[in-house]
Amino acid sequence: MASMHVVVDGSNIATEGRSTPSLKQLDEAVRAFLAEHPHDKLTVVVDATFGHRIDGSERKLFDDAIANNEMVTPPAGAIGRGDAFVLEIAERAGATVLSNDSFQEFHGMHPWLFDEGRLIGGKPVPEVGWVFVPRSPVRGATSQRAVREARKKASGASQKRASQEPASTGDAAGSTGGGRGRGRSKKATEAGAGGSAKGGGSGGGSKKAAPKKAASGSSTSKGGDTAKGGTAKGTAKAAGKDAATPAKRTSVNKTNEPMAFIEFVANHPVGSTVTGEVERFSSHGAYVQAGGARCYVSLKSLGDPPPNRARDVVERGEVREFVVLAFDTPRRGIDLILPGLPATPEPTTAEDAQEAATIVDGVQDVPAAARKAAKKRGGIAEAAKKLIGRKK
Repeated sequence: MASMHVVVDGSNIATEGRSTPSLKQLDEAVRAFLAEHPHDKLTVVVDATFGHRIDGSERKLFDDAIANNEMVTPPAGAIGRGDAFVLEIAERAGATVLSNDSFQEFHGMHPWLFDEGRLIGGKPVPEVGWVFVPRSPVRGATSQRAVREARKKASGASQKRASQEPASTGDAAGSTGGGRGRGRSKKATEAGAGGSAKGGGSGGGSKKAAPKKAASGSSTSKGGDTAKGGTAKGTAKAAGKDAATPAKRTSVNKTNEPMAFIEFVANHPVGSTVTGEVERFSSHGAYVQAGGARCYVSLKSLGDPPPNRARDVVERGEVREFVVLAFDTPRRGIDLILPGLPATPEPTTAEDAQEAATIVDGVQDVPAAARKAAKKRGGIAEAAKKLIGRKK
């Protein structure tokens, strides 16, 4: 069997089935994998915080492993932390990744993850030991967004290159035109161009050249201005206007698609309970898939006092109930909180329903009919009407 290079997502394997990483578990997994694949090369990568999260009794062994190059950590401040570092190593080495993570946020950058044999998963089975099997990454909402963003970025780069090519062609055409009139002064050439636009002649040039001049995109409005060199001035003015126009600002990153967001708001106003699955962790909380939308639970919404890490309270893939805490309409974001915490809102009221109806009406890029249908399914419009009737 030909040997292969395997990059181990150490933090993931060390935390499999646990709330905190274990260096002992990682060591057992690596030894078991090498026992099945004795000729394979292994590179074990762990997060920069790995040494602070393992049990204190294991820290000396961890420091020795780092000193002996048995493990590597990403550079301080690396964007994407350990996951990005693992994938970068695997891509450069053409290696296989040993991890139970699907790396959804990197699917746009590393499509090779879906190639056969590039991802292997492993789990410890009681009374059996570690079992390793080929995997295919899970495609979820995060994956779809990452792929869309990568395509937009690639399309933007292509359009930028394409927009630069006509400019160069135009310059070359201008130079050619200048060569035809080399017997005339600059002022005479400009006057000749104005005459062509008016149909009065080409200023000494051939008659065939006149239509080409007129069709070249020179913006001439009045014959008098053209005769005074208005063509050159108009072109310069237009160029100056384009240069002075600020680049269009990139819109705020949206967490959810418009329809997914308004349907969630319509069906789950603030204070309502929703069942969600923990999708992945961030440095300040966790992302949850609930009600067909992507939601966020911050650390302060996971405990009182807040935990140091979201994984101390919830596990990836865990399904449990949350309470809708708030909506961020500009970003189409949804904040959740665990039931029973001091900041947990009361069960849904008519006021919440009226606010939800207002949020749905304010979401852009959604046809009116679709927005109306979402509100009807959620019943928030009727609740808001009842509230207004009581106030009267």
